[in-house]
Amino acid sequence: MFWNESKPLMWAMAIALLFSSSLFAEGTVPAAEAQGDVALSQDDQRRLGIETHLLTAVHYENERRAIASAVDVSPWLQLRAEALSARAASVASAAQAQRVKDLFDEDQSASAQENEAAVALHALDQVRYDTARRQLEAQWGGPMAALDERGLASRLALGEQALLRIDPLGWADGIPDWTRLRLPSLDGGQLAPPIATWRAPTVSPGSVLPAWYVLVKTPARWPTGLRTEVHLPSADAATSGTMIPQQAIVVVAGDAWAYVQKDETHFQRRKIDRHRAMLGGYFMVDTFAPEERVVVSGGSLLLAQGAGVSSEGED
Repeated sequence: MFWNESKPLMWAMAIALLFSSSLFAEGTVPAAEAQGDVALSQDDQRRLGIETHLLTAVHYENERRAIASAVDVSPWLQLRAEALSARAASVASAAQAQRVKDLFDEDQSASAQENEAAVALHALDQVRYDTARRQLEAQWGGPMAALDERGLASRLALGEQALLRIDPLGWADGIPDWTRLRLPSLDGGQLAPPIATWRAPTVSPGSVLPAWYVLVKTPARWPTGLRTEVHLPSADAATSGTMIPQQAIVVVAGDAWAYVQKDETHFQRRKIDRHRAMLGGYFMVDTFAPEERVVVSGGSLLLAQGAGVSSEGED
């Protein structure tokens, strides 16, 4: 009669019995629990409301987030004009220096001073050209460093094409699948796939991650500085694994864990890597496997049963 009329007390005594048998008996912890394992009878599982979820195989699309911004190309246009001018001057002064040298060598109709002046002028023009060319490579790179790229300057100046800078958000490895990149245009439509892509030779202020330059054809000129978030499918193949539901997560000292049911009465705690979030949970490759069952209700009670015991992989 006492147990039937005092169910809350029965629950409290059951939990206390579990704690006293596993945590406080002689001040020791069973070896299984020392590895993050918890033993719990099926009756106790029912009393504590332990529920599990069957994991299935899923595929994770290696997609990256980034910020796309429209680049002001006027500094490039000016630097390119300076490089072209310096190259023309270097060619002209080189020819002039050769003529003066020939006159000086043949009949002394050109003086030694004139010869030296012609050589010095060509050297100065060559330095100006080399400097401008290196600046194009160091600041812009790709096709924008090629002075013989015909028509690019006019297309950019007229807004027929746009130069975008892609700054990754938290990723640096892998090459995005640029053929699938779509960017919103000003009229709500979509830009065509990029004409050219290359690694930006400089990083953005406040960032340590390499950026990309993307040349696109656009029906409407982007205002300089316009920024928008884009998603970049990776060229890497989709990864196979499984998804751990959000309900399975228990947090210990900032780390995420989930309990896997090893058999009818044993549960094992495993660490969760939260870097690959999916809708409803987290994608995992190696630590968990399809057809395993994870605890989605009662995980905190299993954690209490383990009572702060370190598991494999936990510092």
